[in-house]
Amino acid sequence: STFSVDWGNGNSLNPGATGWSDQQTYGIGLYTGTYTITPPNGCVEELDFNVFVGDVPDGGAVANGNTTICVGDDITLSWTNINNNPPGTNYIVDWGDGNVETFTHPPPAVVPHTYTVSSCSQGNGEYSVNYEIENPCDTRTGGFDQVRVSETPVADFTLSTDTVCVNTPLTATDNSVGAQAPQCNTPNHVWSITPGTYTLQSGTLGNTNGFPGTPALWTTGSASIS
Repeated sequence: STFSVDWGNGNSLNPGATGWSDQQTYGIGLYTGTYTITPPNGCVEELDFNVFVGDVPDGGAVANGNTTICVGDDITLSWTNINNNPPGTNYIVDWGDGNVETFTHPPPAVVPHTYTVSSCSQGNGEYSVNYEIENPCDTRTGGFDQVRVSETPVADFTLSTDTVCVNTPLTATDNSVGAQAPQCNTPNHVWSITPGTYTLQSGTLGNTNGFPGTPALWTTGSASIS
C-alpha cells in the first residue's frame, strides 16, 4: 500500500509505511486535510480531517430600525464585534418563520429577511429571531423578540341597500380583513361619508387623529354605522 497526507495547509507527506508521525504548523483558521491509502488492488480509501486554530467566538447581532412590518416587507440584522473571530466561525440565524440561514466568517455586514407569513401564525402574535455564532471552541447565542408582521389590510364594506330615500336609515357594515399583529385583530378603520348632509343614528366614524399614514394611532370606527 501507498500512503499520502494532504495537511490542508499547503504541505503534504508521503510516508513509506504505517507507523509514521509528523508535525505541522497552522495559522489561525479552519483547515481540511486528507489521508489517502492506496492498496495493491487499487481500492483507494480517503479519510478527511479538520484542524481548527482559534478562540471562542465573540460578537452579537441587532435588528436595524422598525420590526413592525407587513407581509412582504423585510427586516435587517447587523452583526456586532465579530471582526476578531477566526475563519471557521459560522453565523446561524433562525428568523422564527421556519427559515434558517448560515454564513461563514466573515458574514455579510447586514442581513435582510423578507417575511411572507403573518406573525399571527404564532401564539403570541410575533416572531422571535435567534442567532448562534459558533466554532469548534464554543457557541455564543442571542436574539431579539417583537418582530410583528401584519397582514396587508384590504378595505371592504357592505350596505344594507344600494337605494335609499331621504330620511330613511341606511346601514354600512365593515368587512375589512387583514389581521394586525400582535393582537391580530381586524385592522383599524375610519368611515368617511361624502358628499351630502347626513345624521349618524348609531356607531362612530373613528378618527385618524392627525396621522393618516399611521393606522396604529387611529381611533377605529364602529363595525357598522347607520
